[in-house]
Amino acid sequence: MKWTDRQIELAASMLGHYSDYSDLPKAIELISQTLGRRVSDDSLYKAFMRRDMLPLSKWFRGGSGEKSLEKEWAKFAEPNKHIGSELQSLLDEDGETNAVQKLLILPDIHDPFSDTKAVDLAVKVGKKRGTDVLIQLGDLMDCLSVSPYRDGEIKIDLLDEIDSANRLLDKLDSIGAKRKILTIGNHCARVKKYLYNNAPAVARMIDIKKELRLAERGWEAIDYGDHIAVGKVAYTHCVAGYGAKAHSDAIRDMGHSTVIGHSHRMLFHFESTICESARVGASMGHLSRPECSGKHMHKAQRRFWQLGFGSGVMLPNGVTFLSPCPIVNYKTVVDGVVYEG
Repeated sequence: MKWTDRQIELAASMLGHYSDYSDLPKAIELISQTLGRRVSDDSLYKAFMRRDMLPLSKWFRGGSGEKSLEKEWAKFAEPNKHIGSELQSLLDEDGETNAVQKLLILPDIHDPFSDTKAVDLAVKVGKKRGTDVLIQLGDLMDCLSVSPYRDGEIKIDLLDEIDSANRLLDKLDSIGAKRKILTIGNHCARVKKYLYNNAPAVARMIDIKKELRLAERGWEAIDYGDHIAVGKVAYTHCVAGYGAKAHSDAIRDMGHSTVIGHSHRMLFHFESTICESARVGASMGHLSRPECSGKHMHKAQRRFWQLGFGSGVMLPNGVTFLSPCPIVNYKTVVDGVVYEG
């Protein structure tokens, strides 16, 4: 069969959910049902090789990977023709997608205390993988200059932070996402709070969204304390708290699948009710340096922080498959592909 780039990407995404070679027949079955045509391990191998997706192509060669899976395929294909009927509609006869969208989800960055190498890696993924919807979960800026926890040893003013954040946004804009969403976090909300407490007469003259030229750049800005629904998932900076259960509490508070920032943790929680299918609550880590916590937080409190970001694939019906993308030694794996910073 002739593979399109989109078909290869979808196959890689599905394969990425399996970690053991013994699960390969199941993965091939799902891919075949999704594409509406029979797929062999050999054709997958050749497709991944053409795209230089070596981590995936190696899965099919060496050791037990050399054997043919034709017999194993036959055991799965006939009795499970019904599986993936919904996914089959994603691709038409020419292999083009029916509005399947790729999401890149960036958590707290705390510029100018961002981990530049981690941010650059996330941007690299967004460009190479392709990004339909880019979502920044809040705390793009640290706003240390107007923080009640300001560290006197760090000399910075608000203008410096705004200039740095605009350069960061230039970098995020270069990803080329079709839709861009930024949620205002509690750190950016510091600006308004500081002005109303210390200079109320000019408080309305300074708007962080205007200073960052978000409307001009084509970003949708979501106010602090609000959320936006993209498909069947809500995205917000935080709902309540930042502890180990913040992501799971968000499901109950929102009554909806919800992705949050704020906690700097990378956690997923699934639950359902008698009448409803599973909902997910997730937090996607952070892309910042320790300085963003200042001296008011003991370093032991940062032991649960995880450097990284999130990715997702949203189906036409709004159902979204979310994936955590932890960064370890400035490497991450997205859709089965290894990216290095």
